[in-house]
Amino acid sequence: MNHKKQVIDLDEISKQLGVPMESQKLPDGREMSHPKWEKEHFNKAMKLFEPYRKAPDTVLLVTNSPAPWITMAIINGMKPLIVNYLYPRPDGVELEMPRLKRGKQKNNYDVVFEIIEKGEKLFINMTSDRADATNIGHHTFETKNLPNVMIPEIPKGKDVFIHAKGMFCVMVCVTLNYLTESRSVSIACHDTDYFCGYSSDPARKIGDVEKRVLPNNL
Repeated sequence: MNHKKQVIDLDEISKQLGVPMESQKLPDGREMSHPKWEKEHFNKAMKLFEPYRKAPDTVLLVTNSPAPWITMAIINGMKPLIVNYLYPRPDGVELEMPRLKRGKQKNNYDVVFEIIEKGEKLFINMTSDRADATNIGHHTFETKNLPNVMIPEIPKGKDVFIHAKGMFCVMVCVTLNYLTESRSVSIACHDTDYFCGYSSDPARKIGDVEKRVLPNNL
């Protein structure tokens, strides 16, 4: 079967759904505006994507992520149709979301993790940039190294909360790799709170927000 590639441009979907814009100051001092997705927008988007399920010859690609949690939620929610994530734009690099190995390695391509376990909740702090990324004004992680990054082993059956700094594609890839052993996975980036992007627990829904109180000093 010849598969057709169909790009889901989340910036365009945001406009179509009327997702409001919000401004955010990045760690390097730059100001940026992006759509602020909430649970209701995710639910509307999934209904919007239903026609794709009737086209088995179509492979869906996601791009222009306004937030890692919504990218993770849509990729996971539309499986097996979605196989790739275009980063950062359709004319940019087409990234596979690889299965990452577990363990530790020296010089983990500058990706660093911290694990904090509190009862049924597991908090993961991470960064994918060198410490000087803020000073030089751009990300230091090279996307070609994504398949070689190693992630920590974690206990199974926990509600996982990931706070990430750095490139969105690394955040999305790491969270997707923790789905199988987790009851739920929520992600926060930079100064945001945790948004749920995956859940097998009826008590926790996609888009649910949990206040982030733990610092990420990585």
